[in-house]
Amino acid sequence: MLRILIDNWWLFACRAAFAWLFAIYVWFVQGATLPLLLRVFAHASIIVLFGFLAFGTGIFTLAAAFSPSSRGHDRRLLLIDGIGVCLGGVIVVVVPNVTLAPLARIIAFWSFFVAVCEILMAHRIRRHLLDEWFLGIAGIGSAIFGAILLQDHAFSDKFVLHWLGAYALLSALTMSGLAFRLWRAGIIPLKARRAASD
Repeated sequence: MLRILIDNWWLFACRAAFAWLFAIYVWFVQGATLPLLLRVFAHASIIVLFGFLAFGTGIFTLAAAFSPSSRGHDRRLLLIDGIGVCLGGVIVVVVPNVTLAPLARIIAFWSFFVAVCEILMAHRIRRHLLDEWFLGIAGIGSAIFGAILLQDHAFSDKFVLHWLGAYALLSALTMSGLAFRLWRAGIIPLKARRAASD
């Protein structure tokens, strides 16, 4: 598992980029003073953007799972994560008349699924990178976020937007850190091998 993630560190860099994009857009919409019609359009665009970004994240995850470097390694968690994230994105976009309140429920269950995958992957990684904690924090954050969105009062648009932005920001930070950590874990042995061969 660790070898797959190191060879595909770009996967988490892409996840981070998507999360940054989504977080910036959500915070922009939340902070903007918009007329009713534009506000409805902005909220609808958040739903569509989330769906497409989730689908894209799933596709990148599946691409990493099927990459040549993953052959001969255990890639089941990546496959499960990729398929689940893809389905979450498709459901959000395909289901008709989804507003922010139903979206919050969908994302809540989706985040529980992501949390399980991230925590399991974090457990695998920590067998070899003992100081790696980015993925574990991302998994715990996903679980907490899902629990928050399942509360009874999580129906106001302001509440949903606030926590969507916070979750996207946490995901962006942890995925950025993990991508850098994995990239470094791959580049340091490469430098050592080159130095030994000189």
